[in-house]
Amino acid sequence: MKTLKTSELSGRALDWAVAQAMGMQVEIGAEYIVDANKCVYVPSGAWVICGEFVEKYSIELVNELIPDEQWGGRMVWSASCNYVQDGYEDGDTPCIAICRAVVAVKIGKEVSVPEELLK
Repeated sequence: MKTLKTSELSGRALDWAVAQAMGMQVEIGAEYIVDANKCVYVPSGAWVICGEFVEKYSIELVNELIPDEQWGGRMVWSASCNYVQDGYEDGDTPCIAICRAVVAVKIGKEVSVPEELLK
């Protein structure tokens, strides 16, 4: 296991951390996290799942244009679970920001993840 900041989680590591935050039993596949029903579990890329998180945790989602010399700017999304979280968790997409916010509230600002998810 390796400890990472929640704000740095991405890909399979983020999806696995969300599953842990939700108390789910999952398996680590070569490319995906798989739930108990053998379905691919990718909350960081699924509006259906993230929409449920927005409703359940009263998530506030905002975006901001960050200046970028090469491209002129890029959009950064920030999410916060209202009433239970100080500050926001950022992400390149709304779903990533939402998932990081859920992990931060349910697990904390740091998460121990299996090293095989970091490859």
